[in-house]
Amino acid sequence: MTFIELCRAYRAEIGIPGNGPVTVQNQIGELARVVLDIQDAEQDIKRQWQDWDFLWSTFSTTCVIGSPRLSTLKPSNYRRYDLDNVWIDKGTVNATQLEFIPYNQWKNNQAIGIVPDAAPSEFTVLPNGEIRVYPNPVAQNLLTTNYWIKATRLSSDADISVIPEEYHRIIIVRAKMIYAEREDAPEIMAGSSAEYTTLLTNMEADYLPAQAD
Repeated sequence: MTFIELCRAYRAEIGIPGNGPVTVQNQIGELARVVLDIQDAEQDIKRQWQDWDFLWSTFSTTCVIGSPRLSTLKPSNYRRYDLDNVWIDKGTVNATQLEFIPYNQWKNNQAIGIVPDAAPSEFTVLPNGEIRVYPNPVAQNLLTTNYWIKATRLSSDADISVIPEEYHRIIIVRAKMIYAEREDAPEIMAGSSAEYTTLLTNMEADYLPAQAD
């Protein structure tokens, strides 16, 4: 469902009369709360875990000769890297998996003194999310890794959540819990909480790697 469709389904379930909202933009009163509840609910679910499969993506960029920096410093939607899966020239005969060095160790060791020029073998992640490699590259090697994207809010009528479509129901249910807490509606909270727990458990089994181990 699109953002606007989620809002309409939620409005119907909590008993607000009418067929709206006609848009998620510039609403007031009850319909403004409908839009905000769906936004908040969708964000809450994505933030339950950082490593949902549906937040997974890949990042590739080239090394800069003679520098620990990369040509693209980090993905624009970066949240967390897969630190066990950072490679130089992956898929070639020169493929090298880089060893992760925690930043506090890096700044007191690899970042001190003259850095040699050679094929990179180690990397760190700065507090701002940028990757640095060591030693300084002697070629424009291709660096590839996996990462999880940061959760962004739904904003336009046609926006579709990254939460898989078969679980879009959980967004409405979580929104009903937000509504029930705000309106002091224990009967809605009880039913919604039970359904939410079931849906979340099923979604974790399907879309969290650790749940399948």
